Amino acid sequence: GKQYTSIEFSNVLFEKGFRDGGSHVNFLVGGFAGLPAEIKGKFNLISLSKMTWTHQMARLLLAEQIYRASEIHKGSNYHK
Repeated sequence: GKQYTSIEFSNVLFEKGFRDGGSHVNFLVGGFAGLPAEIKGKFNLISLSKMTWTHQMARLLLAEQIYRASEIHKGSNYHK
């Protein structure tokens, strides 16, 4: 998937994700072998890092980035 800065991720999430998906956006964390080709071909993919993370850490990183994206979108000072 594509790697984004936090600001880019916020823009993608709020300007594309919620615009196209309404009030629902779904995230899927791939396994050690990645995602099946059927999924890769149908959805926009993101990468949290070039490194490999456990599912628990990937979910934690994703949760923090979603929170950070919402704070960036609101214009708070959290991101600074």
